[in-house]
Amino acid sequence: MRTSSEQDFHVLLSLVDLKAHPTPSSSKTDAATIDQPSPLTRYYVEDEVDDSQYLMKLLQQRMRNHNRRNNPFSMNPKDVFVFSPNLIKDISKIIHMKESYAPDLFDVKISYNSKCILLSDFNNSCIEVFDLETKQYKFRISPLPNRYTRFMCIEENYDGQNNDALLLCCSTSVFKYDLKQFLSKQDDSPLCDPIWINEDCLWAQGIVISYSRKQVFICDADSNKDEIVVLKLQTGQLIQKFKAEKPFGIAFSPMEDHLIVSSAGSKTPLTIFQESGKTNDISDWTIFKTIAETAERELTYNFVPLTVDRNAERSSCATVTKSFSKYSLWIL
Repeated sequence: MRTSSEQDFHVLLSLVDLKAHPTPSSSKTDAATIDQPSPLTRYYVEDEVDDSQYLMKLLQQRMRNHNRRNNPFSMNPKDVFVFSPNLIKDISKIIHMKESYAPDLFDVKISYNSKCILLSDFNNSCIEVFDLETKQYKFRISPLPNRYTRFMCIEENYDGQNNDALLLCCSTSVFKYDLKQFLSKQDDSPLCDPIWINEDCLWAQGIVISYSRKQVFICDADSNKDEIVVLKLQTGQLIQKFKAEKPFGIAFSPMEDHLIVSSAGSKTPLTIFQESGKTNDISDWTIFKTIAETAERELTYNFVPLTVDRNAERSSCATVTKSFSKYSLWIL
């Protein structure tokens, strides 16, 4: 019970864009100018916010993206550089002396801290590494610990020292590596030891990290399971599984309040989940929205990998715009 000596108070949080916020040119700057907030400064009062976690997520997102791009993808994209199968064939012929080489490039990820681009090759169970700035080919990581590598995921600054980790889905196993150690592999040397291995999937495919929950979500595309597997990000320990129809690709909305899952060979190519509560620290994930084939069968193709443009102002997908006005869903 509140006593008479206690006073009401509010918590005031100010989020400022430091790059665009005006800086006083000298100590003699007019006090009124300093006190006047920038248009890029937003203030939130505690009791005016419906979700108390929203501010923390927003702050985490701002701090986490310090070395990322700040502009959204163009709605009229142009090719900057094409990582084509023919390019990989030429590299294999010239550098690796392999005349017959049939690459099946599947996933691509960027490590800003390691300044590299990673391409997974499903057919040849390897990862091709390119320089992020020059786009020049660097080397190949092969063999991998297991075959059938499709999806990868980068955990940024996993150790608090600006080092990234690589999460790799190989058949029935999910591996987490220190990326710097992983990239240090020489031609004939073995791979470094993983940070952890998990084998709770029968056919591990799409993978995404929830930084706010410190969890990793994986699509188990085995026909007998059709589940999303949730692991602890730090240890790889199984947390839970929940049903999803033929899951293959997976992504989170910018605030991580919606989980978007693409399906392979399903009449509902996209399913959007939301966390509706918790039971004994296990999240309850319920279907918030589905995007299904129409009578004219406009969506007869499969949505496989997908990603979310976290910097976009509005959606690039008309069917998603109604409910998701602050991010773009890119279907690849």
